[in-house]
Amino acid sequence: MKPSVLCICDVPGWAFDRNCRDMAAALADDFDFRFWYMQNGPPPREGYDAYYCAYRWDLRIPMGHAIGSLRCEVFDATAPGPPTDFQCAEVNRFRAFHTVTRGAFDQLRRRCPQVQYLTNPVDTTRFMEPPGLRGGVVASWTGHAKHPHPAGLDLKGFETIVLPACDRARVPLVYAERVTRPVAADRMSAFYGRGNVTLCASIVEGASNSVMEAMAAGHTLISTACGNVAEMQASQQKHLGATGIVIVPRSVEAFADALGSLTAARVAEMGALNAWEIRDRWSWRAWAPKYETLIRSVLC
Repeated sequence: MKPSVLCICDVPGWAFDRNCRDMAAALADDFDFRFWYMQNGPPPREGYDAYYCAYRWDLRIPMGHAIGSLRCEVFDATAPGPPTDFQCAEVNRFRAFHTVTRGAFDQLRRRCPQVQYLTNPVDTTRFMEPPGLRGGVVASWTGHAKHPHPAGLDLKGFETIVLPACDRARVPLVYAERVTRPVAADRMSAFYGRGNVTLCASIVEGASNSVMEAMAAGHTLISTACGNVAEMQASQQKHLGATGIVIVPRSVEAFADALGSLTAARVAEMGALNAWEIRDRWSWRAWAPKYETLIRSVLC
């Protein structure tokens, strides 16, 4: 009998749930995955060999069998410095813990010995077709424009950066906004085919689903230095000798200038670099063995 793993997420179909279901698909031969959503109340305290917490940490579950995760580059976007004593103590409650960015791992590893770096991989089989555009640059954006934040931060910059930058550069924009223009998960591959340059103006990210999926689909990326973007750019430069990622300051002018400098031919070249990078170093094919080891580390 395969060990049972309960994945604890926030809401069905949202980012954490999609990430966990990709993990379950990649490791289906090794574990029996089940899913619990916090909208249904506290998760069960027994009946599973491992508990994977993609969302909440303040849970009454068997911590000796629990895996925690930090799926953003920081604990608090309003205080992005080193983790506090309390935050480290929360991490140390878990038998195993992983971060999806190397920067967060570097900040935690000295005080939290069980922490590992395992990024948030992409199921590249869903995004294998390159953009079908011919003759022009078309920007793309995906996310929750008014992503809630207790301090009211404009985390995503969609209305304040992305929209005016596209207007200034006179580049058309296609977007999938979770509330006003949602696109079902099984239609995202077709959505990415409508653009060829993805924009990310976030203050903070983790290993962004929308960024990495767009790269897997062959998009050029223009982004702030958030989440794992700089990691991916450095990896491309090391392994491919070039990059499909342009990192810019978080301003309308910077995004507009970057958009205006691109040609369709250059976009196609950069998008191909991004697709290779995600396939070879950020896909579930590359990371599944490390996730298997992570889960087995909490089994008794």
